[in-house]
Amino acid sequence: MTRDARGEHAPRVQLVWHLHQPYYGIPHRDAFYLPWVRLHATKCYYDMACMLERHPEVHATVNFSGSLLRQFREMLDEGRRDMWWDLSLKPASALDDHDKRHMLRHFFSVDPACRARHRRYQELFSRRGDLEDVSVLDIPAYRDLQMWFNLAWFGFSAREERPIVRELIAKQRGFTEAEKEALLEQQIDVMHRVIPLYRELHRRGQIELSVSPMYHPILPLVIDSSTAQHAAPDHPMPSRMLARSDAVAQVETARGIAREVLGVDVDGMWPAEGAVSLDAVSVFAEYDLRWIASDEQVLERSLGDWDRGRDLNHPYRLGAQTPAIFFRDRVLSDEIAFRCAELPAEEAAAHLVDRVIDASGDVLTLVLDGENPWAPYPDDGEAFLGAFYRALVERGVQTTTPTRVLDDVPCRELPTLWSGSWIDASFTAWIGQENTNQAWNALRTTRHDLVAELQRRHVDEDDEVAAWESLWIAQGSDWFWWYGGNFTSLNDADFDRLFRAQLRAVYTALALTPPAFVEEPFTNARQVLRFTEPRRLIAPRVDGAIQSLHEWEGAGIYEVRDAAMYDSARFVERIFIGFDLDHLFLRVDWTNSLRANRRDVVLVMHVQHQRGRFEVELREGGTVRWLDDDSEIGLTEFASGSSIEAAVEWSSLELDAGDTLRVRFDTIFNGNVREHHPPVGAIELTVPDASFDARNTTV
Repeated sequence: MTRDARGEHAPRVQLVWHLHQPYYGIPHRDAFYLPWVRLHATKCYYDMACMLERHPEVHATVNFSGSLLRQFREMLDEGRRDMWWDLSLKPASALDDHDKRHMLRHFFSVDPACRARHRRYQELFSRRGDLEDVSVLDIPAYRDLQMWFNLAWFGFSAREERPIVRELIAKQRGFTEAEKEALLEQQIDVMHRVIPLYRELHRRGQIELSVSPMYHPILPLVIDSSTAQHAAPDHPMPSRMLARSDAVAQVETARGIAREVLGVDVDGMWPAEGAVSLDAVSVFAEYDLRWIASDEQVLERSLGDWDRGRDLNHPYRLGAQTPAIFFRDRVLSDEIAFRCAELPAEEAAAHLVDRVIDASGDVLTLVLDGENPWAPYPDDGEAFLGAFYRALVERGVQTTTPTRVLDDVPCRELPTLWSGSWIDASFTAWIGQENTNQAWNALRTTRHDLVAELQRRHVDEDDEVAAWESLWIAQGSDWFWWYGGNFTSLNDADFDRLFRAQLRAVYTALALTPPAFVEEPFTNARQVLRFTEPRRLIAPRVDGAIQSLHEWEGAGIYEVRDAAMYDSARFVERIFIGFDLDHLFLRVDWTNSLRANRRDVVLVMHVQHQRGRFEVELREGGTVRWLDDDSEIGLTEFASGSSIEAAVEWSSLELDAGDTLRVRFDTIFNGNVREHHPPVGAIELTVPDASFDARNTTV
C-alpha cells in the first residue's frame, strides 16, 4: 500500500496497454490487405510511447500481439506496404472508377470527431452521397482526400515533432503529388521510431514488455472448442475441435518474435481477449511464464463466494508450477476506454485517480487497448493521458508492473478457474452464432485435412511450414469477432476475405483443391445495414414515453451495432422510422449508459430526395432546414423522455406519396460529430399512399 499526497491509502496500480492488429498479409501478395498497422503506428502506438517518455515516473506494461510485431518487421525490414498505401500514392489523375469508389467508401475511416476537426476533410465528406457516383469529387478533390485520410491518422506526438505535418494540416487543400509522397514517407519514418522507443523505455526499467500468443487466438477454444459451452450451455456450438499443439505453437512463436523484434524474453502474457481456462493455463505453464491476466468477472465466477472489495486486487495462482493470474478492474478499465472522453481531461483524470485511491488490495490492475479508446477523445487522448499520469504521480500512487508485484506480494490460492474472456466471462462474442459456427467448422475441417494429408504422404518442409502458418493465422480472434452478430465495421467483407484466404492457402500449400466453403463468404446471412422496413401505417403518441408495446409496431427499425470495441461508448441504441399518410414519425432510443447525458446530444437526420436536401434537428425547438436555400420550418411535434420522439408533416417536407428519400443520421455531442447511422450509405424509404397497409398485409 502507498499513501497519496493527502495521506490516504492507495494500492499499487499496474497499467497494461494492449497493442494488437490481426495479420493482414495474404500469401503470394506483396502488399498487406488493410492499412491499420501503419496508421495506428503513426498515431496511437507512437503516442503511447511518447506519453510514457514524457512521464518517466510512471511505470506500465506494454503488451504486443505477435501478429503486430511480425507486421512491423515485414514493413520496416522488408519494405512491405499495404494496398491502401499504394492507392494513396497513386497519382490522382490516374485513379480509375474502382479506386474512387474505394476511396469514397473507406478514406473517411477515422473517428467522426477527428474528421470534423479538419474543415476540408469534413467538406469532402459532406459531398459524398451515393457511393457509386464518383463524379462528386474532381481530381484535385480526390488528391486532397488521399492526403486527408493519411493526415488525419497522425497522432499528437508526430504532429508536434514534424513541421511538415503541421504545415500540410494548415494548408487544408490544393495538395500536390510531391507533398503526398513526402507525407507518406513521414508515416514510415514514424513507424521506424516506434519499436526502438519501447525498447528504450524497457531498458530504462520504466516499462515491462509482454506479448499475446502469436496470431491472437482464443487459446481455450483452440485447445478445445467445446470449452465455450460451459459458460453458454444454451448456445448452438460448432463441431468440436481439439488442437492443443496449435496453442503451444502460438505461445512459443510469440515468445520467439518478442526476442527478435523487442529484444526481450517476456515474463508474462495477456492472453488474447483475456481468454483463460485450466487447459490454457497448463500451456502457459510449459513456458515458465510468471504471469497472465484476465477479467474480474472470470475471478468472480471462479470464486463463487465473491466480495469485490475483498477479492479483486490481488494476484492468484492455481498451483506452485502455474503462472500468477491478475484480474483487471473491469469498471475502471472501461472508464478509460469508454467514458472518460465525455469529461474535461483534468476532471476525468481526477475522478479516475479518486477511484484508484478508494480501492483496496495489493495491486489494482487496469488492462485495455492502447489503440482504440483514444479516437473519441477531443485530442486523441493527449490531455487526458497527461493529466492521468500527472495525477498518479502527484497523489503518490505507485505505478508498477506484474513482475515487480510478484517479487514481493504473495499470491492467493485460486481453487479453480472459470473458462471465459474479458467479455461477460464467456466466449459468445466469437462462437455460438450462425456465422461464427460456420467459420469454426471451416477451420476445423481445414485442420483435419491438413493433418490427414501430412499423414498420407511426405510434404515438402517449406510447404508444410506455410500450411501451418496459414492455419494459425486463421485461428486469430478478430475474424470470429466480426462474424458475430453484435459487431460490424466497414471492413467486414475484408475480414471475411482474409480469413478465407488463409484457409485457401493451407490447401494451396499442400497442392490440394480448396473445398467450396473457402470460396463462399460466411457473411451472407448478415447485412451490415440492419434496417427492418416499415410494415404498416402507425399512429404513435409523440410524448417521449412508451405507453404501449404496440404504438410503434409496424415502424421500420434501424439497429445500431458496435464497432471495434465491446461496450463502445455509443449514444444511440436504435432508431424507429414510421409514418402515416400525413406524417413522418421518428423515435430514438439512447443507450443505457448515456440516457443521463442526453441533453448534450443532438441527433440530426439528413434527407436527400429528388427535389432537394434537408436536415432535421431532433431536439426541443429543433427545426427542418432546407440546405439549398437555408429556409427553415419547425417540427410538427417533439417530445423527450425515456426516448426522443418527433413528427413532421410530409407536406412541409415537400414530399408526396410515392416519392423516395434517402435518410442518414449524425449524432453530435458537445458540438462534435460522434456517430454516423448507418456508417456508410443511407436508409431508403418511400412515402406511403392509401394502399400501403393493404399491400403489406399478410395472411
